[in-house]
Amino acid sequence: MRRPTVSRTRDRCWISLTSAKKVVRKHVLKTVWAPQNVHESQPTGIRPPPRRDKESGLTRRERVVLAQLRCNEKSPILKQYLYSSGAADSEACLTCGASPDNLDHVLKECPTGAPYRDSLPENPRDALWTDPVRVVEFLRACDRIPVALIV
Repeated sequence: MRRPTVSRTRDRCWISLTSAKKVVRKHVLKTVWAPQNVHESQPTGIRPPPRRDKESGLTRRERVVLAQLRCNEKSPILKQYLYSSGAADSEACLTCGASPDNLDHVLKECPTGAPYRDSLPENPRDALWTDPVRVVEFLRACDRIPVALIV
């Protein structure tokens, strides 16, 4: 059986889907994304992400810890994360010995934070976003924010 012949005229050009995606991505980056994010004060020309007003008084280390806790509890201040990554031999809390030492344990259960827990709202997980300064103050009071944090 014979294949039908396809006539290729000048207005038709067959390209792969991958090539089309690359062309579209390049066009979007050049025409839409780049003009919005260019800032003359940065040597690279790309504007850094805006700092949230609620976090303006926090140090970089404290903002890093908050970001890590917001992102699925992937923070070296939690023994559960260190244990899952192979950096610790158990996931038990250093202060009280309860296992696992996760975000809920730190914010709601650990006896080390009991005297300072009144400063947190009812749902401390939401406070990571709504009131980050109070959460950082709580973590500082519990000695959970390390002096030297490897980022």
